Amino acid sequence: MPPARKTRLPVRKEPGAPAPTRTTAEPRGDLPPAADLRRTVVIEAIAPNVDGGRYPVKREVGAVFEVSADIFKEGHDVLVAFLL
Repeated sequence: MPPARKTRLPVRKEPGAPAPTRTTAEPRGDLPPAADLRRTVVIEAIAPNVDGGRYPVKREVGAVFEVSADIFKEGHDVLVAFLL
């Protein structure tokens, strides 16, 4: 995966002045068309759960418990999941 590209926009010179805008979009030659970026991600068998996921699981603050899920998607790209 190519590194993220950083773009800097001009800053307003005076408070209350409208912010400058960029009028032209730069095409990215290293990205496939938008249709190729849409992928299906499936998350199943989440545990622990209460009543099939209808209610949140409750624990004491600081209690350690294991969370598991089956996560997959189409294609051969690397898949990473974060627990928030």
